Amino acid sequence: LVASVRMEGCASGCLPLSLDTLAGPATGSWAQHLYASRGSRSGLAVTTTPASRSLHDRDFYGWVEQQCTALEARDSTQLDWEGLKEELEALGRQEYRELVSRLGVLLGHLLKWELQPERRSRSWFLSVREQRRAITRLLEQNPSLRPRLEEALEDGFQAGVDLVLRETELALRALPQASPWTLTQALDAATLCDTRGDWGELSS
Repeated sequence: LVASVRMEGCASGCLPLSLDTLAGPATGSWAQHLYASRGSRSGLAVTTTPASRSLHDRDFYGWVEQQCTALEARDSTQLDWEGLKEELEALGRQEYRELVSRLGVLLGHLLKWELQPERRSRSWFLSVREQRRAITRLLEQNPSLRPRLEEALEDGFQAGVDLVLRETELALRALPQASPWTLTQALDAATLCDTRGDWGELSS
């Protein structure tokens, strides 16, 4: 059993985990993160044996503890293989959703920066700076996301358009239908909103 499991909070790294490294105390970081991540998902269908399915549905944290205990004991007969597979895949999908979410914030602020120069602010500047740094780190720590970058840019741009419509009086027809920037351009600190220096250098 090999998978990538997030071991820290948002924008943290993914670590490749084997059966040996998954095996540990039931109260360890893997169990805690798996339980925490459960709260951000809904309607997850998990195919399990009847007994495990019942525990999974009735007491998810108890199911996690049970699976960690089995891993620690190297007792493969007690592992809910299908359930573990589904949960680990769901954790992987969270990485893509985080990428799209961050791209939405970045592209939305770049649009606002370009279309409303009179309203440029330190807050916008810091949002662009933060997302550029976080997205770069996320891709460095999750290189397997790279085949989906084009898709993520399209999804992120639509989220960015929603952000602009929500936070400004701009009309939808005033916005481009596709991202004016490639991912490389959007992440470049010199593109449009120059985040290579401080806000004061732009506003002076």
